[in-house]
Amino acid sequence: MTKLAKVEQLEQGLMETTKTLPYSLTTEIFKGRKELPEFITGHKIFRSPTKISKIFPSIGLKNFKESCDIAKPLLDLKKENFVSQLIAAMLTGLVSARDEAMAIGDRIQFLLLGEERSAQLSKIDDVYNLVVLIKNLIPQIDTYNNAFERVVQSSEGRIVLRLVEEILDRNGKAVFRKNESLFKVFAKLREQFTANNLNFINLELMPEFKTFCAENIPNKKYQVIFTADGEEGAWDILTMSMRGIKSCQRWDGDYPRCLIGSILSKFVGIIYITSGADFENRGTKMMRRSLVRYVIDADEGKPCLIIDRMYPLQQGQDVDEETLKVFMKALTTKTSLPVHFAPHLGTKVRHFYVPFEKIREEIPERDWTYQDTPLKTNLDFQLHALTSASNEDVNRYINCFKIKLVTQMGEVFRNILANNVHVDAEISRTISNIRLNHSIDKFNEQVTKLIFDRFVFNPPTSFGDPRDCYRKYLMQLAFALKDIRATQEPLIILTIDAAVSRAVNHKLFCDYIHKLMLECIKQELKSIV
Repeated sequence: MTKLAKVEQLEQGLMETTKTLPYSLTTEIFKGRKELPEFITGHKIFRSPTKISKIFPSIGLKNFKESCDIAKPLLDLKKENFVSQLIAAMLTGLVSARDEAMAIGDRIQFLLLGEERSAQLSKIDDVYNLVVLIKNLIPQIDTYNNAFERVVQSSEGRIVLRLVEEILDRNGKAVFRKNESLFKVFAKLREQFTANNLNFINLELMPEFKTFCAENIPNKKYQVIFTADGEEGAWDILTMSMRGIKSCQRWDGDYPRCLIGSILSKFVGIIYITSGADFENRGTKMMRRSLVRYVIDADEGKPCLIIDRMYPLQQGQDVDEETLKVFMKALTTKTSLPVHFAPHLGTKVRHFYVPFEKIREEIPERDWTYQDTPLKTNLDFQLHALTSASNEDVNRYINCFKIKLVTQMGEVFRNILANNVHVDAEISRTISNIRLNHSIDKFNEQVTKLIFDRFVFNPPTSFGDPRDCYRKYLMQLAFALKDIRATQEPLIILTIDAAVSRAVNHKLFCDYIHKLMLECIKQELKSIV
């Protein structure tokens, strides 16, 4: 049996399996939840009963929770973002306090005269003594002085910050002792600075300190959780960027509606690490998380699982390797399917596809599941199954159109500036301002790229002339343009703002760009009919 025949047989079996899977109803999965975003409460699919079933229980992956061992060595803990960012913020605060105190001390010492100076003489010693304390403290937390390696220590699975040397005052007296907590040192310094009417860093109000406290969890308290189906799976997916991890799928982010597609898709689940601590009554705090996708390996003709990009990313790294080991172990012990981490697949990721789902036809494209690692559907693979010559012809048509679209939009913009085309004065002023600050063609390239990046072409199952496929491409693009624009509009607005130096009527200008693109697509359709 050929690989293609194996894949077709597998897809047929998958269709039969999904018919018998347990399901939940869209009207029930968030029942009793008080905090829900409008894009969920107002969506028609959550207001009428629609079945949601997940493939994972059929492959041994029911929702599960288990303890996990992430015993990171101190060397790895020191590389964590939350540690280095706090140290950097503390150092910045110390330098600022030192400079301000020095300036005030010098002002009293050298600039004040007579009674005004005499009244503040007692303060000079206190101020200069604080300057000396900070000067002696700074080398211990200056990362360029290698002190970072000694100050950052571990105790019972937590990071602790301690002095490695005594801190002496102007008279050589030890004010802060070796191994004293840096946080206590900062608190005492703040009291002394405040007593002298001087500003000093307040650690408790700093976002870096709050992040440090939230992230600095003992290893023994970690759990790994996988969910996909039922109310639990739907809620975990909906809140995956609302429980300690921020991403573009936050409810007020750029792509929140893509959560809808992930909730509805048979082939999307979520795995995450948690400390068990509640996060704003939305569930346990997520420390690391990734979406898990059921896909088909077209090379082997077999199903497998892909772990998508991990959030949050660590500075200078594409993954937390220790957490990835936990994810891989948790999944591979529950199912016999191969498990892959998408960012490690390289070009091989092109050989995987997600089975096409009817739900994609029932919701707008802007609601489809967001993929950090773009994966084709089996319909996309049919396009690649064309003869090499036909495939090249289709791609050539599409690539030429992308260039032609930018050129045509540029010509219209230039005709507007030359008063050969009459448009709203606000649009004309915006285009003129873009030309003064930016390249018109470069601007159009950036805007059209935002559109093409979100367009997913569903090619016809069979055709003879590549022009037929190209015509289908243009028609699907024309119909999808409205939904794509709605999804990408925040990024389009950012692109506009980066190219102008005036206040712009964003809606008016976005409407015009949309109209112009649609006219160019229609013109291209006429040219090939």
